[in-house]
Order: sequence, then C-alpha cells, then structure tokens
Amino acid sequence: MAKPLFDSLVFFFLLVSILSSTLESRRLPQFLGRNQKTKINLVEQYSYETRYFEQILDHFSFNDLPTFQQRYLINSDHWVGPSGMGPIFLYCGNEGDIEWFAANTGFVWELAPRFGAMVIFPEHRYYGESVPYGSQKEAYKNASTLAHLTAEQALADYAVLITDLKRNLSAEASPVILFGGSYGGTRKHELFRHYKEILGYNNFCGKLKSSEDLSDWLDSAYSYLAMVDYPYPSEFLMPLPAYPIKEVCKEIDNLPDGTSVLDRIFKGISVYYNYTGEADCFQLDDDPHGMSGWNWQACTEMVMPMSSNKNSSMFPEWDYNATSYAEDCWNEFRNISESIVALVTEEGAHHLDLRAATTNDPDWLVEQRASEIKIIEGWIVDYYKKTKLVFNM
Repeated sequence: MAKPLFDSLVFFFLLVSILSSTLESRRLPQFLGRNQKTKINLVEQYSYETRYFEQILDHFSFNDLPTFQQRYLINSDHWVGPSGMGPIFLYCGNEGDIEWFAANTGFVWELAPRFGAMVIFPEHRYYGESVPYGSQKEAYKNASTLAHLTAEQALADYAVLITDLKRNLSAEASPVILFGGSYGGTRKHELFRHYKEILGYNNFCGKLKSSEDLSDWLDSAYSYLAMVDYPYPSEFLMPLPAYPIKEVCKEIDNLPDGTSVLDRIFKGISVYYNYTGEADCFQLDDDPHGMSGWNWQACTEMVMPMSSNKNSSMFPEWDYNATSYAEDCWNEFRNISESIVALVTEEGAHHLDLRAATTNDPDWLVEQRASEIKIIEGWIVDYYKKTKLVFNM
C-alpha cells in the first residue's frame, strides 16, 4: 500500500526543508486533473517560454540508445543577466506534467522579480511531454523501455541541462537556487548532494561557511607552494611536480579564452590540493600534516605580524592589525552554529508554502514565507560576497 509523503518539503540550495503533516492515502496520489480547460487557465497565470533539450537516455553507460526531448519552461523577464550574476531559480520537476507544477508553485514566480532571477521548470523524464521512444505507449511498454525511468537518471538530466544553459548564457558565475516539493523536494536534495559543483562553484566536501574560509584556503596553498617550489618532484606537504608554481601558472594560462576567473583559480589550485587527481572534493578544515595546533600557538604566543602588497607579490593587499588578528583568533576557536535550517510547520499542507500568496493565508504561513525569503536572500548575498572576494584577489 502506497503511503505518499504529504509533508511540505522545500529543500533549497543548502538543504532548507519545511516539514508539514503526514497524510496516509489508500491510492497513489494523482496530481494532474483530466480537465484540460482548467489546466490551461491555471497555466495562463504565469508566462514562460516552452523549450526542449536533447537528453541522453542513459547517462551512465556507452550503450547506443536513442535520445529524447526534455521539455522545460523558462522565464527571464526579471533576470538581471550574467553580468550581474543574476540567480537562477530551478524547480525540480515532479511525477507529472511540468506545466501543472509551474501553475501551482506561485512562490517561485513571486520571488523572481525581487531577486532579479531567471525561472526554470524542467520536466521529469517519462512524464508530460518528456517521454522517450516517441510516445508514452512505447515508453511504458515493458520493463526494458522503462529501465531508464530512475531518479538517478532524472538527476543527471537536470545537471546536464543546468550546465548547458549556464554555458550558453555565459552565466557560469550565476548561483542556482533549487526548489521542490514532495518527490521534487527529495530530488532537489539529491541534486545538491551529487551535483553541487554546477550550482555555484562549490567543489568542497562541506558547506563553505564564509568567504574568509575560501580566502584562507587559497592563501595557504599559495604560501606552501612558495615553500616547496623544489626543482624536482616531492611529497613533503603534498604530492607535487618539479617547480610546482610554474605548473600552477601553466594550468591557469593554458585554459581557453573566455574561461571564468573561478575556473582558472580552481584549475591552478588543484595542482597543490589534487595533483594526483584522487580527491573527489576539498575539505577546507582538513589537517593532513597534523599542524592544527599551530593556530593555537600563533594566537597565544607566537604572534608574528605579517603583511602583503598586491603590487609586489601574488597575495592580496593585507595590512597587519592587532584588533583584527585577535578577532580572527576568536573566530577560530569558538563554536559554529549548524548550517542546515529546518522550518517545522504543524498546520501545513502539501506544497502549501510553495503556492502563490493569497488573502486567505494564515499568519503562520505569511511568517514562514518571510523566513524562507530571508534565508534565500542570505544565501545569495553570501554567494555574491564570496564571488566578489575571489574576483578581487
């Protein structure tokens, strides 16, 4: 017996979830009505362009299989564009016609003008018009034709689509905020887990807590590279080639014209942190050399004032300041709050907070949406601060 989850799950960019009441049903949930006229009226509430993207049927093999056309809905009326690093709001399609979900997710449409965002609703494979083998009848014919109707394949569809869109729009630096409810909410969560690098240049094993963490991580690599710039390969700190600094510069300079600054930084820094290619992601607070204790000593007794000049070194401008130094030490050795935010709603309903605002909304729903907007705003502001810091280095 199927027990569909009726919790109002909204998994945004950094796993914000809104949980509601659970309701049991004696049949599979049917989200799509059969009244075509009602459907069209709902769709007309929001404007978008319908596009199609050629998807690979199997992302995880080299079998010679047909492709299919994935439908997606897109609206860029309010997008500030790649030059302003305008965010991209993407709703992960559910088990049904994507137009129906677009018509019933007013929250996303209402937020787009506020944040200067593009809105995208990609359709889940095997649903709506995104059906392989030419028709639903053929696609649903047997277990062999249905073999590629999996959550993993659908995640790869979204990842490929996002990557292609960002590249064609020169929007590689634009952050992607994910939305989803019910099954779509769980897909959003998994998309972030498995493909977070395409959402905002995050190749780290955990959440990047601040732009300072990124700056320190880069600064450490550049400093250590200068220390171990030996004329032969070595493994003193990391497995490195001969003259590793030259290798870093070569990796940066050999990238094609038009490559973003962030991609160049990542390519260069990988010489130090991942020369062997064995690292799947980077752990900013990792201590492979057992040197973490030095931070304590440097903050308590081994204070060595240092500064740098961007005109005479590869490091950014930095003047020694005793007060700032003390604050850095305090931040290093204090507790850090959890990064995952859960807004629990006792009186919620399925996708309720994702729907458009109405005059009938209870106070708790208005307050919850305000909290969600504040969280999203915080993510985007933090992303812009982090990106600005990297571009100014």
